[in-house]
Amino acid sequence: MVQDPLQELRDIRRQMEQACAERGQTYAEYLSQAQRKYTDRLVRRAPKPRLMVKEFQPGRSVTGRGDREQQRAETGVTGIGVG
Repeated sequence: MVQDPLQELRDIRRQMEQACAERGQTYAEYLSQAQRKYTDRLVRRAPKPRLMVKEFQPGRSVTGRGDREQQRAETGVTGIGVG
């Protein structure tokens, strides 16, 4: 088990930098090339859609179930049997 995960990441980055130096490119060039290669996985092409806020309707609760007394008055249901 790794004692320090950050140190492991630093070691991996150093290894990648050394591999890039052996190929004659900088680490930044390597990252730029990888970003271009995997653009469809790394970059969102369009912004996230906006959340739509429902307009407040008087007599309706926030949950959308509405006021029970108003519903009973509108439907004629008294709550005891069928109205």
